[in-house]
Amino acid sequence: MANALRLHQWVAPCIRLCSRPLLRQTPPTPSACTQIIKGFMLQGGDFLKGDGTGSLSIYGSRFEDENFTGRHMGPGLLSMANSGPGTNGSQFFITVAKTEWLDDKHVVFGRVLAESMLTVRKLEAVQTAGQNNKPKLACVITECGEM
Repeated sequence: MANALRLHQWVAPCIRLCSRPLLRQTPPTPSACTQIIKGFMLQGGDFLKGDGTGSLSIYGSRFEDENFTGRHMGPGLLSMANSGPGTNGSQFFITVAKTEWLDDKHVVFGRVLAESMLTVRKLEAVQTAGQNNKPKLACVITECGEM
């Protein structure tokens, strides 16, 4: 049974623009949740390889950090995954707790709407395997769009 995960984006227009072509494809490009770390975050957005190692945007494989206005102040925040300054691509994570040590390193650009937090908690509870915390069950975003 599918669960809805509704998000609201607010800052970082480049991040919004970089994902728009992927979201508007027919059918939309699916994105697997490639890493789940209980008490920390859920990661997805690897539209290229589907295993957490791919990166894709309309700006190429990487683009600069836009701003660090948003803070990682609690669960349900949508933030860019990166491997250092200026290495944003298509991957993102959703926080499941306060993660203030990520402030000024990862761009917060949205939040999960309150009615979808139960879905986040269900995803967080999925069993994982290995050092990369790969979910044992398929956790896939199959449809997405813009609000």
